Amino acid sequence: MAFFSRQNREEISNLERVLSGIPVSTFNLNYNPNNIKVGTEGENRSSPVCLLYVENVDQIIRGFIQAREEFFSFPLGFSNKPNFLGTQYYLLNEEGNFVPTQKNNDVLYLPLRKTPIKCAIGQRQGERFIPSDGSPFTIMGVEKDNTLLPLAIVSETDDGLTAKGLYLNGRNVSSYDCILGKEKKEQLREWTQRFVSLRPSVSPKSQIVVPEGNAIRGAPNLNLSPDPEVDWEDAKSIVRYLDATVIGQGEAKITVATTFCSYMTRVRTGNQDLPSDNILLVGGTGTGKTLMLSTLAKKAQIPFISVKLTDKSSEGYKGENLSSVFERLRPLVNGEEAPYGLIFFDEIDKLAKDDVGTGRGFGNLLMNQLIGWLDPEGVIMGSGDGVQKEARSPLYTRNLLFATAGAFSGNGDSLLDIIAKRKKIGQKSIGFGSNGPTKASGNLLYDVRPEDVIQYGVKPELVGRLPIIAVLDPLTVDDKIRILTESKRSALRMYTNLMALKGYELQIGPEVPRYIAEVAPVETGARALNAICGDLFAELIFDPKQYAHGKIIKVDLSLARQLINHYGKID
Repeated sequence: MAFFSRQNREEISNLERVLSGIPVSTFNLNYNPNNIKVGTEGENRSSPVCLLYVENVDQIIRGFIQAREEFFSFPLGFSNKPNFLGTQYYLLNEEGNFVPTQKNNDVLYLPLRKTPIKCAIGQRQGERFIPSDGSPFTIMGVEKDNTLLPLAIVSETDDGLTAKGLYLNGRNVSSYDCILGKEKKEQLREWTQRFVSLRPSVSPKSQIVVPEGNAIRGAPNLNLSPDPEVDWEDAKSIVRYLDATVIGQGEAKITVATTFCSYMTRVRTGNQDLPSDNILLVGGTGTGKTLMLSTLAKKAQIPFISVKLTDKSSEGYKGENLSSVFERLRPLVNGEEAPYGLIFFDEIDKLAKDDVGTGRGFGNLLMNQLIGWLDPEGVIMGSGDGVQKEARSPLYTRNLLFATAGAFSGNGDSLLDIIAKRKKIGQKSIGFGSNGPTKASGNLLYDVRPEDVIQYGVKPELVGRLPIIAVLDPLTVDDKIRILTESKRSALRMYTNLMALKGYELQIGPEVPRYIAEVAPVETGARALNAICGDLFAELIFDPKQYAHGKIIKVDLSLARQLINHYGKID
């Protein structure tokens, strides 16, 4: 089970497991349409219901099921598709009410369906029932064994056992209190107690144990509340949002947030006189360049296209032309001629070395194409691969925000070397008062100037169209530990919660994150962390019982050394 992989087939597999574990009641509930004429579709009818037990665990609403004699809990949400294009997502609050939210990939959403049942929902005043406006309402449920059945959400509260039904209120899903007779409530309580009795065998909490102290902070339990809102016209608000996902890189986050803040103001107002400054990110692989941009674009709900420049050909040549990136954009912008969106060209530094470049000598040609597209008056006249050219309506680039990135490495001719030579770092001073070679302080890349990038080999016209330069620091071991223990997308966090969904509490020793961080190759930044964690947990997922004591799996340094096979060992 790989719930956090975002692969559709695996999400379906998890959904099927949950649906198979939701039981059907042994009793029927009566649904009275009340103000519908008898003899039509509004006749009183009764139906069994699907039962889902829920609890609030550390401010997270979790569903509980039993499938194949195993106990599972999962972060619970609901989805509803009112029309062909739109999908609504909901979370439950503590009162059992439905709260609209944005999709969170850490939540499993049960798809709700309309049942053929209609019911009057309202309030009683004395002996009189007063239906709400819009009654009767369509009762919502789930598909169980090819049958649509109403869904009842059951929970123990201070007031006793409660059951909530779901109905369609206009375009939104709402909940109502199910009225249960004494006999049905006793049956439901018996089922609930029998189900709840399984809970001591596993903790539904998702927790990562990390070293104490100020340098490395403990990761909190997974917070499945909706993403915090972002004020796109407040750069500080954007930085705070990035802090939950991108660890470190404070200066780069401020630069990117300020640029994106100005761009989003332009998007909101449609004022093309406002700045839309393209940006160049300078930093090694795995330092967070793509993550930073994709996180913002996704939250802002604007199109985001990422492409590596090293595997593209120029116009008129065989292979995938660089302009094909805009064909990926067209379906996302509904035919707009001058759409808004973020286009990210990675590995721009490879184009500067035409002998290596893309490996096919297209460096200068591709830079010329970028120069035209990044111009405010840029236009794309249709695209295709090789000589196959398809007639398309023009696509104007004036409203697009372009970002480029590169490591700018080299052997004696890296961007770092160029800056050091300009600043005479490491060069010996001559004359009275000489104190020896000049020494560097901090990351020299922060002193980068446009002329340094030009000297590296990027065309001046292209550098001029990238007025904003942000520098990302190389990741230290402590940075990688923080990524593993603090980031919202931490691989350790995901695997811990994945094992919880399988019914096991994963306890990770405080020395394990450091070991993983030290095993990860320096040149790969954070990219290797997920691969190493996959290596570590593969055997645990395949045969958890071999490593479990009851329902607890303890991963200490000894076990980590044993299971991590594809990376160098550290004594």
